[in-house]
Amino acid sequence: MNVFEYENQVQNKVIMLVNSINKIINIKSIMYHEFKGLKHRHRADLSYQNDALGYKSLADSSVFELQECPQMSDELFEAYLKIKPFKFNIKKGSVRIRANILSNKTKIHGLWLDFSNIDIKNLFDEKQTLISLSEKFNHIEIGQRRKSLDVSVDKLKLASPTLHAWIKTYYQGQAIDLYSTIGGFTQSGNKAQLILSKIVCDQLNSLNAKSIFEFGSGIGTLTLGMISNNRKIIAAENDPLALLGLEKNLKLYDKDSQVEIIYQDLYRKNNFLELNEKFNFDTIVVNPPRSGLMSFVDLLNKKNINNIIYVSCSIESFKKDFDQLFQLGFNPVHAEIVDQFAYSNHFESVVTLTKQ
Repeated sequence: MNVFEYENQVQNKVIMLVNSINKIINIKSIMYHEFKGLKHRHRADLSYQNDALGYKSLADSSVFELQECPQMSDELFEAYLKIKPFKFNIKKGSVRIRANILSNKTKIHGLWLDFSNIDIKNLFDEKQTLISLSEKFNHIEIGQRRKSLDVSVDKLKLASPTLHAWIKTYYQGQAIDLYSTIGGFTQSGNKAQLILSKIVCDQLNSLNAKSIFEFGSGIGTLTLGMISNNRKIIAAENDPLALLGLEKNLKLYDKDSQVEIIYQDLYRKNNFLELNEKFNFDTIVVNPPRSGLMSFVDLLNKKNINNIIYVSCSIESFKKDFDQLFQLGFNPVHAEIVDQFAYSNHFESVVTLTKQ
């Protein structure tokens, strides 16, 4: 894609966001953070099929291996080159690689093999592949439950999931490391996460938010940046492994006393209503999955809730949610695009809505 095509794509993404909010925000007022594939990814989700490891073709679903990837950081592409020569005796499977350079300049590589149970069993029976991989990667997770691979002298075994520093976020003007599993959700790279975190922090400051409810906190990628001495923050999440990361990250930076963690199903009506009655939230921060807020939108029609900061990874689900929020009296006052997926139709957005 040449520069002209890229600039057209930038405009198309801005137009997509403007159209989703009924053109209420002028196109010139949307801030745009572009990447242009500047080695910003620290996580890659790959497919393994027919002895090839790489990305799936949109044309025919075949997997093509990579000779280079301008979006991968050098350390992430190094992880790809480590696993690329390995051949697995499986029909297909998913592979995630991660890389990070810690604050002490140590480089770490992580690998998650999300294979079927029978394929995992066969790998353990064969042994040598997993042993060889353990010599190349600092940490390895296996299967949907993200169990850690434990390689001892005489045998292989799966241990409880472990947390390591796989992503950086914004906190008080600097980048800090956050802990998660390899298979846990984070943004695809440090740059995108730092930008998103700072946007949310700046918007909360501009709203003078005092009592915040965070829908889907994950490991705290946004939570840490929201912390201020005069704020009450309730962080809610229903993934147990993400909550372990959130607890660890808050304790690591001595902020566990400033955030109350809630583990519950946020889509159940009574759960949120009881919390709102107790804490009287003025601001809601949401970072939902691609499916969007779904039934949670209906719970936001409360007099005390005046502000919503919506972090979206899907323009389709955001459009659906926005239409409902607009009917509840919320209007967009600020919008930014974080285009970490250059040369695709996908992008992240942050939209601030206030009740007027």
